[in-house]
Amino acid sequence: MFIHRLALALGKTVADLLGSLSIEELHDWQQYDRQAGLPDLAAQWQRATAISVAGAAAGATIDASEYMPLLAWDAKPATAQEIKGVFSNGRQ
Repeated sequence: MFIHRLALALGKTVADLLGSLSIEELHDWQQYDRQAGLPDLAAQWQRATAISVAGAAAGATIDASEYMPLLAWDAKPATAQEIKGVFSNGRQ
């Protein structure tokens, strides 16, 4: 199941992932998973839904998507200028 979780975390199919990873890189990902854990999209969705339902029971309106940051990732890579801005802290 590890390879399926990795494929989900990287936004790839299992076939694509297996076709693009070396054994060494797959081993590195397994070590990373043991030490830090892969992002768990299903668990994040479940927690966000539970928060939303609990909020509704208390009379609040809660947008579950606010509790799913992994699903809100922007697929567009950052530009060099955007990255420079992050590290310059607003200085030019």
